[in-house]
Amino acid sequence: HQMLAKMEGDWDVVSRAWPMGKLEESKGSCSNRMVLGGRFLQTDWKGEMFGKPHHGVGMMGYDNGKGHFHSQWYDTFGTGCYQLIGQASDDGSSISSDGTWEMKMPDGNTMSMKTRMQYTFKDADTFVMEHFSVMEGKEVREMELTYTRRKPAAAKRVAPGCCPPSGKGPGY
Repeated sequence: HQMLAKMEGDWDVVSRAWPMGKLEESKGSCSNRMVLGGRFLQTDWKGEMFGKPHHGVGMMGYDNGKGHFHSQWYDTFGTGCYQLIGQASDDGSSISSDGTWEMKMPDGNTMSMKTRMQYTFKDADTFVMEHFSVMEGKEVREMELTYTRRKPAAAKRVAPGCCPPSGKGPGY
């Protein structure tokens, strides 16, 4: 749960993706909150991906009984639930999770693809999420999202006696 708490806060996100081998970059924002007594990290993502508006929500937790991380993801690109199970690295610098992404194809068939998601903590204000898919037996990085903690806006300071209660400066 302590590893998840590192991701709590408001984040600016730069997304890099390689659909069909061509780099696409976009920006977004993410709000992560620890919920249910600090047991789970709830994510609310808004941005653009592949030239389209994108909104997603997710939940990640650590199952003390089973000894692994688990996460679920829902977004505006589909109607299914993307689920992953994973472990932290021994040094606590990353979480790696495996899952299967199922999607309905235009011909009506369902395609399943093995995936891996890697969270790497760079410092207290930066982490990177990489998404990999297994295609033709090879793991391919499809997406990389770099999260930078949004700093709170600095409060405006007013010199004592400068301004009357109206908020207007001297001479008004």
